[in-house]
Amino acid sequence: MKILKFAPAFSRLSQTFIYGLACGLCDELSDGFRVLTLERENADLRPFDNVDVLHEVTAEPPGGSVSLLERIFGDADKKRNTIRFTEYFDEQKPDLVHAHFGPAADLLIDACDEVGVPLIVSLRGYDASRLVEERKWQKAYADIFPRCRAIVLITDEMRGRIEPLAGGVPLTTIHAGKNVADYPYKAPGGPVRRFLSVGRLVEKKGHGDAIRAISKARQNGADVSLRIIGEGDEREALQSLIDTENIGDAVQLVGRLSHDEVKSELRRADGFILACRTAENGDKEGVPNVLKEAQLMGLPVVSTRHAGIPDVIAEQNHRWLAAEGDVEGLAERVVELSELDESALQKMAKIAREHVEEHFSRAREVSEHLELYSKILGSSEEPAP
Repeated sequence: MKILKFAPAFSRLSQTFIYGLACGLCDELSDGFRVLTLERENADLRPFDNVDVLHEVTAEPPGGSVSLLERIFGDADKKRNTIRFTEYFDEQKPDLVHAHFGPAADLLIDACDEVGVPLIVSLRGYDASRLVEERKWQKAYADIFPRCRAIVLITDEMRGRIEPLAGGVPLTTIHAGKNVADYPYKAPGGPVRRFLSVGRLVEKKGHGDAIRAISKARQNGADVSLRIIGEGDEREALQSLIDTENIGDAVQLVGRLSHDEVKSELRRADGFILACRTAENGDKEGVPNVLKEAQLMGLPVVSTRHAGIPDVIAEQNHRWLAAEGDVEGLAERVVELSELDESALQKMAKIAREHVEEHFSRAREVSEHLELYSKILGSSEEPAP
């Protein structure tokens, strides 16, 4: 079984889910697994031997996580790109191609059809939310998806948006996993005072709501603080909000940190908050990886009922989820969490760790992908018309 995974950029620091899965599959398949990309990034921090770069493919310089993926090529460019992908597939002769993100499948589908290699596509966040709202991508997806052999979702919440465009092609939910051994558990000792939040400073991460919730919780007598790790377009607005709320002594924008530095921050924190919400343009999260990491390391979590977040939070802990944009609800949960005793905190954290271990482990993710690949390659059935 020769599997080729395509990621337009490999490997962006914000895309640990692609790198981790690639490493896990390579461990299982060895030389039977390769990564194809248009831009090789962070090779020193994300070493990987089985990777090829197609510099000849026409694409915009990757100025951001969307720009490289979202470009719609003109007919001439698309034909040239298809020829180059076809040449590469003829050289490598993969049994199956797996593309990450909907627009990536758009780059590959014609070449896959040309050489007769099955294509599957994984959808994650913006490509299954904001792009689905755009007429041009509705049309593109309605052409691409029925020609794929499977569509992989990271949460069942996406199904309602994708199924009408899938043309009967099977939708498979496979949760993005973490190597749980990399996140040692530390039982919370209480009280919860120092909250942490991690994520790009963009609208859908809801950092403004988290700041307002911490401010309101402090007004209600809770001795809590917040450190926000990440960079993005909203930094200036968030700093202005901190100044307006007059909580500069309690809320700090830390900036971008390495993954190891983030793990150190998680070890020092008492609790975690992530107030995700749907952006005005329809952009949504999938399942934020940092919620898995925080819970694996024993941090009590306050978050929102947004996209796939309820999936990664054990049902017994759903009381700690507020509605999107519900600052009052978030503040109430922050106050209540800050008042929990050690026994209650440890029970909450233990349930959370066990839930992530069972449903969001890297081993399970890799196993479910291998099972999907084998099922597709072992079937002689044609894709649904």
